[in-house]
Amino acid sequence: MHLFQRPPSTAWEQLPLPVLPGSSVWAWFKPAQSPLDVVVRIPDDVFQLAAGRLTLRHLLMAIQLPAESLQCWTVQGMTLESQQGANPLLDHPLPVPVAWLDPSITLRLAGAPGEVPAVAPFAAAASSGPLPRSEPASPQGQQMLAGMEADWLAILHLESQLGQLRKQLNTAQGRVQSMNRDLSPDERLAADSNDVKDWQDARRFLRDASGHLSRYIREHDVGVTSSAGQRNRFEEIYQTYVVPRRSCDSLPTMQHEFETYRKVVQSLVAKMQTALSNAGKDGEQRAQQVLSRIAAKARKARHNR
Repeated sequence: MHLFQRPPSTAWEQLPLPVLPGSSVWAWFKPAQSPLDVVVRIPDDVFQLAAGRLTLRHLLMAIQLPAESLQCWTVQGMTLESQQGANPLLDHPLPVPVAWLDPSITLRLAGAPGEVPAVAPFAAAASSGPLPRSEPASPQGQQMLAGMEADWLAILHLESQLGQLRKQLNTAQGRVQSMNRDLSPDERLAADSNDVKDWQDARRFLRDASGHLSRYIREHDVGVTSSAGQRNRFEEIYQTYVVPRRSCDSLPTMQHEFETYRKVVQSLVAKMQTALSNAGKDGEQRAQQVLSRIAAKARKARHNR
């Protein structure tokens, strides 16, 4: 049975984990507030048995979901795109749960473009809890802190790019929305059937471009990289541990999260750049070419009157 046809869970369901015979995970299919989600929890003993080898692709095998059917997933407050099953992070080891973050992993089925998977209801409260007490860092801890600092400085640089891209996407969205209009009476008289069809196609591209621009504007404003998401939490960790060069038991996990978060920010920069480029090429330029052709015919018709 495909997951779209599967009825919602009424209790946590135990599913065998093929990669670890004899082991299992817990899953809740289609929570009431998020009918396209599957929430998965991994028992602590399974994490220990896997010894850092458990990946998200292994979880997809357990719930019998092809990677191509996954839109994105949320782990420890960070949302990552599946990229139609091509994201290399699908095969990276899953982060070990820590006390101050929700242990649930939320999988969003493809089928609702533009939506961001909802984290478990208690995720925000868990991720805003007190950080572990700091302690003097060992030489190995100092190396991890240096890596976290490098990631954070890279994130700050990427955030400056995001701010500029946010303004450019907003401007581009205004342009494509203003171009998505009906032909004027003069343009309708001058246009032939091919022109009308081309303009209908151009308007479809304008609508698609506007939708993509809106999606990434929203992801920038309220997504995981925003202040409403996980951004402030990472800054708090940076100020608490990295700046004073202090350590804690969760430092290896934190370092992994900083690296993953940097990749998430990099991915958002790339997606916003692509949306901006496509809006100009597939949206504005295509529409302008059709309108220019019709305008030339309208001028010729007026000249011949």
